[in-house]
Amino acid sequence: MDVELGGYTVINEQFTDFDHFAQITKPWDLDFRQIDSGDFRANLLQVGSPSWQITQAKLNRKLDQRGHSPFGLRTFGVLSQQSPDIIWHGHDTQQNNIMVFPENCELDSQSPPGFDVLTLSYKEDLLLEVINMLGQGKDTDILKDPEVVNCNPDSIANLQNAINNVIGGFRQNAPNMSEAQLFYEIEYEIPRAIILALSSQDSKEKKPSPKQRYLAVKRVKDYLEAYTYEDITVRDLCRAAFVSERTLRYAFNEYFGISPKSFVKMIRLNRVRRDLRNIHPEEKNITDIANRWGFWHMGQFAKDYKSLFGELPSKTSRQI
Repeated sequence: MDVELGGYTVINEQFTDFDHFAQITKPWDLDFRQIDSGDFRANLLQVGSPSWQITQAKLNRKLDQRGHSPFGLRTFGVLSQQSPDIIWHGHDTQQNNIMVFPENCELDSQSPPGFDVLTLSYKEDLLLEVINMLGQGKDTDILKDPEVVNCNPDSIANLQNAINNVIGGFRQNAPNMSEAQLFYEIEYEIPRAIILALSSQDSKEKKPSPKQRYLAVKRVKDYLEAYTYEDITVRDLCRAAFVSERTLRYAFNEYFGISPKSFVKMIRLNRVRRDLRNIHPEEKNITDIANRWGFWHMGQFAKDYKSLFGELPSKTSRQI
């Protein structure tokens, strides 16, 4: 459901196709790749205006998440109490952490099945106004650098309560407060809870995963973006990542639970699926699309495709 209500938009939908999910979640620019096998399902609740956006998303598959958060807004993320831990920008991230997105909005994380996240995006001047109202102007640096902040559990609970006050009613398609109350909660209480939670961060700094392994994974993903059509070997990936094959295998097992070679195949299968979903019906040729992404044995390709997505490529192409 996509509803316009007095200056803001509400989306409350379920999805079985990632491309549809990504299209609806604008102004996010999402490029997720499914890593484990099974049907994709997602629940999305999003309330937004030009100055802010609040989103709750639940996804059932293991995903490599790339893309960008809304441009022109500063974004923060909090895992729900039901969500498993994730890896975000190389940080092991848990329920008592706040993810402070970089100013360039880059999204880079790996999430397991059951990922359940609350994201909060605001114009920076609105956040600075709240900081000044709280008398914490000296703490504006908390908005600057991407990091995972360890917060006091009570502060995280207060933030989640403030969010739930807003989105609870929308889950039932019925806001539980007046429009004036709604805007007060969104434009003051939630930013206030964010700032107070960030200010309560533990003195023990959150450390990223070993930097060499994180950088190796990131370099490989960037390399695959540029050379996806090429016949890529594990040795090519090692050269791109500046690490040994042993280190690369260890890194991919840590981040994704699979080998680098399997990851490349997952990426290519995801690209085939996207092409099958987006190509014009009169131009569809499954064999040509599979060959384009390096799959030449069609029987094995169909088996691998069905194992990952739960359906044959022919069914995907018929759903356009």
